[in-house]
Amino acid sequence: VVSGGGPVGLTFSLHLTMMMGKHVKIIIYEGRWFVDQQRKVRWQGEEQGKTRRDQVVTLQDHVIDQMPDYIKQGLFQKINERVWPTSRNIPIREVEDRLFDLIQPFVRSGQIELVPENLHEQSECLIKGNFDILVGTDGSNSFVRRYCNIQMISEGLEYACGVAYDIPDNVSSIEEPLHQALNCVLTVSQTRYLVNSSSSRRGYLNIRLIQDEYDELRSRLEIFQSRNEPLDLLDYNKCPQSPVWTIIRQGLQFFKISPKYVFRVVPIEINVRHASIVVRELRYEVEKNEKQTNEDDRNHYKTALAFLAGDAAMSVHFWPGRGMNSGMKGAIALARNILRSCTINNSITIRRPLRFLDFLEYEGFMARLRAREQQGRSLRVLINPIDKSVE
Repeated sequence: VVSGGGPVGLTFSLHLTMMMGKHVKIIIYEGRWFVDQQRKVRWQGEEQGKTRRDQVVTLQDHVIDQMPDYIKQGLFQKINERVWPTSRNIPIREVEDRLFDLIQPFVRSGQIELVPENLHEQSECLIKGNFDILVGTDGSNSFVRRYCNIQMISEGLEYACGVAYDIPDNVSSIEEPLHQALNCVLTVSQTRYLVNSSSSRRGYLNIRLIQDEYDELRSRLEIFQSRNEPLDLLDYNKCPQSPVWTIIRQGLQFFKISPKYVFRVVPIEINVRHASIVVRELRYEVEKNEKQTNEDDRNHYKTALAFLAGDAAMSVHFWPGRGMNSGMKGAIALARNILRSCTINNSITIRRPLRFLDFLEYEGFMARLRAREQQGRSLRVLINPIDKSVE
């Protein structure tokens, strides 16, 4: 059972299904899906009153190279943009759509089942315990993590906002966006602003904020929401020259992004934290049939294993990024560990229940990944001062 059908959950499910074939059955729960009139499961969008994610992520080649050709080729089928020599930029929405398309053959074959709802305590599979593995890839507010009573350890807190923009193709030369290479140079030249975009046109301007700026932005956006008014950075009556709006406008000017192409500003609280453990053994009482009840009054139990991956296991700072890369690495590592634990003499043999000790390797992998991504990258950003201005 997989809780969360985002990029990490889909990556895990694809890898495990392709490696273990008919030996595995995966049920994915995701509340952002719905069933359309043709009885097909799809992502909810504007027609359903939902907003898809606008962020653009950078996927590293050393992560993608670990994937089967089927996933590598399908993932970049529509957008294949290199900004740095060893990575590619792609919108999160595109990653979700392509991975979702890639699992469809396995859905049709019955190896994967899609459930368009969030996993919860009253879900039948959790009440009965009729599963071998529970995987939490359900984000930073993970239900699986809470269900397993796994504590989070915070390393530091910072604030930011994301400014989503979309520049059309047919704009005047004055409004043409900067080249991606120049965006990279400008980003690394200071510590306040970071742009990550697709083809320089659609993306996110991420802005580090101090707490006062963050609080001001939240209160201003709440006013817009209560009045049901759209955001308009060109309207100085709605968005006056207060500190936070000035910082946002300055960042847009720095990267030559016209305010009229901004369609959303989102406050972001960055809590660099990690789960105390990523593997937990669960115990469920087994229902007894009538014969067992007459023979033995003792309760019988079965064990199952729960795992965390992605933001459910570890949150990183957006500045050095690599959040999705870390999540995909964890998903691939877990799938490989499951395969190894079920392989004897080069053939797949399912042993139930799966043993906790067989997954110390995954726990160790995630500890090393955390040391590299959090200690080596994210925590350095937390202690870097934020530039007050960009000249």
